Amino acid sequence: ERAEGAATAEKIDWDDDAGTVRFTGLVSDLEPVTVVGCFAEETAQVIARHRFDRFPHAELDWLLDLKRGGSDLRVRFRSEGTGHYMLWGVDYTVGRPAGELKFTGSKLAYNVSGTVFGREMTCKGGSDLNEGANDYTVDFKAGSFYYSVFAKMLPFGRVAVKVTCRKGSGDFDARASVLDGEFSFRG
Repeated sequence: ERAEGAATAEKIDWDDDAGTVRFTGLVSDLEPVTVVGCFAEETAQVIARHRFDRFPHAELDWLLDLKRGGSDLRVRFRSEGTGHYMLWGVDYTVGRPAGELKFTGSKLAYNVSGTVFGREMTCKGGSDLNEGANDYTVDFKAGSFYYSVFAKMLPFGRVAVKVTCRKGSGDFDARASVLDGEFSFRG
């Protein structure tokens, strides 16, 4: 327990022979980058990009392989504040972010919800976190989303975007309302 919050675990299993540590039922109201960074610096760096203004409540189950490196981590989280997401150089603020992240080795699967521009948002998908990898999927829905087109921010509504990228080559399907009309873009 610390002044800024507490972290507790239902069970911790340390196996010297296998070189593993398993945390079961870890619950934390502490700053998540600090907690995760104690054991998995690369995973903590991924989490750090999302800058929470209030520490989220998080529930974790975690298998850490100290011999071979890597970990399997499942995090359920929710924050009454905001988090941030950088997309193409723009810092988007997500209100009341909540969801689940699963790190399995170098793979990330996520399912996150919250509000963006005052409307509901969901984002599901996965990503290969290996250096140089460019494989990911995204299924994004938002009631409102502002995006720059020819240096002018436009208010898109009823946004639905699906993207699949393998080895840097992607397919996408985007639909939204904009300027009293409908917009769709596939490729």
